[in-house]
Amino acid sequence: MVPSWPNFLCLQWTVVLALLAVFGAPAHSEDGASEAPLATKERIIHGRVLQLEDQMYRLIEQLRESEPEKARRMEKVLARMGELGIRRQLETVIEVLNEDRLDEALTEQDKLLGHLSTLLTLLIEDEDDSEERKKEIERLQKLAEELDKLISKESRLRDESRAAQQAQEGGERDAEAAAAIEQLLSKQEALLADTRTAAQKARATKADDVATKQDLLDRQQALAKQAEELAKLLQEKDEPDSAKAAASAKRNMTDAVDEMNDDALAVAADAQEDAIEDLKRALEKLTKRQKQDVEKPDLKELADEQAKTSEQTARLAEKMQDNEASSEPTPGQDNVEMSRQHMDAATEQLNQENAAAAAQQQQQAVDQLEQAKKQIQQRIDKIKRELQQQKLADLEKKFKDMLTKQQAVNRRTIELDLIPRDQWKRREQLRAAEQGQKERGLGELADVCLGILRDDGTTTVLPQLVEYLRDDMLAVAVRLTDSKVGLRTQAAEEDIVATIEDILEAIEQNESQADLAQDQNQQDQQGQPGEPGLLPTSAELKLLARLQTRVFRRTKAFQRVGESDPGQLSRLAEKQTGVAKMASEMNSKLTRQPATKGTHD
Repeated sequence: MVPSWPNFLCLQWTVVLALLAVFGAPAHSEDGASEAPLATKERIIHGRVLQLEDQMYRLIEQLRESEPEKARRMEKVLARMGELGIRRQLETVIEVLNEDRLDEALTEQDKLLGHLSTLLTLLIEDEDDSEERKKEIERLQKLAEELDKLISKESRLRDESRAAQQAQEGGERDAEAAAAIEQLLSKQEALLADTRTAAQKARATKADDVATKQDLLDRQQALAKQAEELAKLLQEKDEPDSAKAAASAKRNMTDAVDEMNDDALAVAADAQEDAIEDLKRALEKLTKRQKQDVEKPDLKELADEQAKTSEQTARLAEKMQDNEASSEPTPGQDNVEMSRQHMDAATEQLNQENAAAAAQQQQQAVDQLEQAKKQIQQRIDKIKRELQQQKLADLEKKFKDMLTKQQAVNRRTIELDLIPRDQWKRREQLRAAEQGQKERGLGELADVCLGILRDDGTTTVLPQLVEYLRDDMLAVAVRLTDSKVGLRTQAAEEDIVATIEDILEAIEQNESQADLAQDQNQQDQQGQPGEPGLLPTSAELKLLARLQTRVFRRTKAFQRVGESDPGQLSRLAEKQTGVAKMASEMNSKLTRQPATKGTHD
């Protein structure tokens, strides 16, 4: 099979040579030679175009499988040739040349040159990859949505593990407190028995055993101190009812100490019994509180759910790695894989009923997922900025082309106006009509730009300004077609040039600031979603101010002349209304915008 790329280059040069032949074909000879040779040359060009179409069809078939993008571009060029009616235009040129209608031949050839230039541009200009970029944005946004779901799931699992950890720790603390109460209760019950024994012995002997009494006193004082510490511990553990009962036990123990000092062992025993009842109540309250607590999460169930989330994360990692649409790796791939590893570790810890360690692994998994999402969002914002820059460059190219052609129309209009009207012949009328046709073409180009801006939707003033530009061009086209080349037409043409220059200045200023602002914008955004605009607010306000200035000047001009032109006055009034509306919209936009750094202030 013949290599497709050399064929594609060959075809490009074939088109270039064919178009150069058209560009170089004179409409008529300067020495007044007969026109038959000119028609013959035009037929040769017609034949070359037919051969070109045939070559393109054959090359499309060769490229369709190996290089589909190039094949689609060729098909686009062929389709455009049909839409523009290139064959019919060539036949028309041959016809008018044979009939010696040179002015019409000039007009038709000029139109044909413009169409062929458009085709050449379509064939050799850089490919527009905006659709691929938009698809990449959609893909990344879907990945970000999946990451959001995973982050939500993993965060919930982390919270449940933390709840289990708290339940585990709380259970351990409660068991500790219960053990302390039981130990104190046991000691107090033993002391009560010893106190009663000592009281009975004292009644029987009618004499106190000083050593025994001192031992009982020391033991009771120690237990009272322990009861006080227990009450504080229960209060710290948020067990108010148990803490209150322990404090009551401490008071009764203190009363028992006082009674022992007064040699009233029997009364001291009664106080000790009350202290024992207090301790039993403290233990009962603590046990009841434990039963009322929410059951701790089932760690086995959590482990199963964590394992499923890990599997989902693994599938997402595979999806991110399997990216045929782009040669660049998907951002955040490594983070997602690391997140999965932390999830697996969390599953293992949950199976071992180590909720605290599982919660730590789950937090690290969440951190990695959030980092992956941040990187994806940064890539989305980067592609959006590149799309905007590409769109802005395309608009700049169109407006520069528009400006060059408009300035040419303006010069031709002035040249025609310098010819006195009583000296005008058919030739001058045709030339005026030709300029009108060119102006109409500029209006169509402005309409294309307007479509781009409306589809973009990030600017307020620029779309309306281009709409006015298009309408002004179409109005001038009508005036030129009607052979109106006077000062009003020229003033309207000057306004058109000024508007295009203002737009280009805004675009060029934005491009010059873009590189300086890019690093700062990236730092400010920190991975947050952003929708970059084609122009900063300051540039749009400047465009609005200049539009208002032009409306004011045209109004003063109408006032000085003192003549009425309903059409132009109506358009002027429409512009003034539009300026007021845009000013209101810009004010609303500024009041709801947060203060940010950079050029888009």
